Amino acid sequence: MDKPCPSSRDVERAVIGVMINFPEETIGMVVRSGGADLFSAASYAVIYQALEHLHEHGEPVEYLTLLDRLEKDNALDAAGGEATIQAVMHEAFTDANIEKHIEMLREKALLRKLITVMGAVRDRCFDHAADSGIIMDFLRGRIQELREFEDRKGGTLTDQVREWVLATQGTFLTTDVHRELQLTTSSTT
Repeated sequence: MDKPCPSSRDVERAVIGVMINFPEETIGMVVRSGGADLFSAASYAVIYQALEHLHEHGEPVEYLTLLDRLEKDNALDAAGGEATIQAVMHEAFTDANIEKHIEMLREKALLRKLITVMGAVRDRCFDHAADSGIIMDFLRGRIQELREFEDRKGGTLTDQVREWVLATQGTFLTTDVHRELQLTTSSTT
């Protein structure tokens, strides 16, 4: 018997509404806290992605620009339509509890991620040709990813670089930012 994945649709709805009504105060916070992974409802994840796009591109975040973004992405129906956008906006009067709401969503998201990882491990274990060493390596890698999600504070790369630049005094080179933030680049050989 399948059980529903952990979620809190009412809290997801509240966070989306607050992101629309109080974008300057909240969008960066949601991005840094887990982004789209926080939302289990597909419609809210679609709205989140549109809000993040507007925010990342320095565009104003409000009802009309959000509708325009969703229409350009051909995602307005997937977001639940104009009625859903209007409803979540009208239900979000304050951002006073946003940090608690994000914490609640992070907990549910982490539980969903754990379910996914454990399901993948279980499936691999039932493979008759399975190698326990390979499965353990897979599990260690996923545990590291889960820890990184659990500890996630840095947000987007843009946010990380901005915070580093603001906190750094004097002159510095781009390579200093790269080294301090432990950024990696891929090279094709």
